[in-house]
Amino acid sequence: MKTIFITGASSGIGKATAELFAANGWQVIATMRNPKKGKELAKLSNVVVMPLDVTNSGQIEEVCRQVLAKYDIDVLFNNAGYGIMAPLERIPEQDIRKLFDTDVIGTMLVTQQFIPHFKKTPFRSYPYYHFSGRNNRFSSRCCLRSSEAGAGRYGGISLL
Repeated sequence: MKTIFITGASSGIGKATAELFAANGWQVIATMRNPKKGKELAKLSNVVVMPLDVTNSGQIEEVCRQVLAKYDIDVLFNNAGYGIMAPLERIPEQDIRKLFDTDVIGTMLVTQQFIPHFKKTPFRSYPYYHFSGRNNRFSSRCCLRSSEAGAGRYGGISLL
């Protein structure tokens, strides 16, 4: 069974991705800051809900260590993040830093945990959006690409 690790799976794209992959027979590791929001997902037999705050480096290391010890991850979907809808000149510096810590640093720290795993496994290509798959070249660079550039250049993912 193929396995996907998803950050930010409590709602929106992350939750929909977890449901889609689960419906297509994948093992899904659905992570979120508040696992209570994952009650619906936890009812699915092939979904495991785990707590993960991507701004907590210690928790990132521990959760990824636990997951990689138990599962053979095929795809990493770094979905956790949010946006601020305001003119840049009106956004306080602390809000910019919090956003950057979540959307960029968090993505990079989670990806770092999976790169050694992807490097030692056979080549498979599952890149898309902020996916990091068993395509080592993409795994090392995924955080540095915008979602639009990554999706346009690398294409989609096969669920089967």
